[in-house]
Amino acid sequence: MDTVELEPEQALAIFSMVFAATAVDREPMASTLKFLNRAQRERLAGLRLIELSSERRGGRKADYLKLTDEGWHWASEHLDAPVPPLAHAANVLHAVLRKLQAHLRSSTESLSSIATAAVAESRRSSTKAASRNGRSTSAKRQKTKLAEQNAQSIGRKSKGTEHRVGTSTPKSIAAERKTKSAPKKANAAENKAKPATRRAKTTERKAKSAKKRSNTAENRAKPAKKGKPSTTKPRGYDSRMKPSLSAAAALDTTLMTAPQATQHYVANGGALGERVRRACLELAGGMARRRVRLHELRSRLSDVSRERLDRELLELQRAEKVVLYRIDDPTDVAVEDESAALQVAGLSHHIVYLEQ
Repeated sequence: MDTVELEPEQALAIFSMVFAATAVDREPMASTLKFLNRAQRERLAGLRLIELSSERRGGRKADYLKLTDEGWHWASEHLDAPVPPLAHAANVLHAVLRKLQAHLRSSTESLSSIATAAVAESRRSSTKAASRNGRSTSAKRQKTKLAEQNAQSIGRKSKGTEHRVGTSTPKSIAAERKTKSAPKKANAAENKAKPATRRAKTTERKAKSAKKRSNTAENRAKPAKKGKPSTTKPRGYDSRMKPSLSAAAALDTTLMTAPQATQHYVANGGALGERVRRACLELAGGMARRRVRLHELRSRLSDVSRERLDRELLELQRAEKVVLYRIDDPTDVAVEDESAALQVAGLSHHIVYLEQ
């Protein structure tokens, strides 16, 4: 770990944690060390000089840095490491001077003795630099030797090639050229065949698309079958609810067909039915086919008696203007739902859907 060389920004980050004033400042947020990018932080963590953690402190979640024992050891051995010329470096220097002053006051050492030790330390730094220069010179020599070996190897290969070419006959050279050109010709033929294949597939897709359009137009042109009931459920219907048309039929043995019921409804005046329709729209936010609870409808039409409103709802259902449903889930049935329910063939109906 002593030989690890860090970038100036990484060294400054470690020194700022070493000479921090408090334990909290010794574990700073990553955002406070703006001069240290993410890659530099991850390299320090990879060298096990710091620990990175994402924690929530003081109601705020952020990434924090913590100096490890290896980081402390590195700092003690590399106090002469270069740091960038930033304002943060001045803050660290000020913190070091404060620590030095506290140390001098609590010990018998003098500032001059420490300054003299600092000069000796610089000599040790020069020795380290010389060692590094020696290592770099050795590395350069090794690279030069490898380059010479590669050049010799390339020269031997080129000589062998010249020898083979010199001993080849014109026939062998022509045969070799034909052999090399054969794969190229095959690839060229294959590339020429690919567009034709793509055009054939495109034509096939267009034919299928035209057939589908023809079938769609033919289906649209066919007359719709009369008398077939629609199986489309209105938006907002609950699958657990069951329509009560059959129940209404059990109550009224003279149930009329939808056209007859509509004529009967119009002939007897539709003032109350129109009020029911407007009330349902208001309770459903202006949209049809949305469920409306009967207790809300009765509250909205409080001036209409319960018996008259029940008869009107049954008439509207026979005319296919509304549909009455019951709530099968008992946990969804409130007390007011049960008291306002419409009884049909012994079954309670709690909600109404406006068809149109």
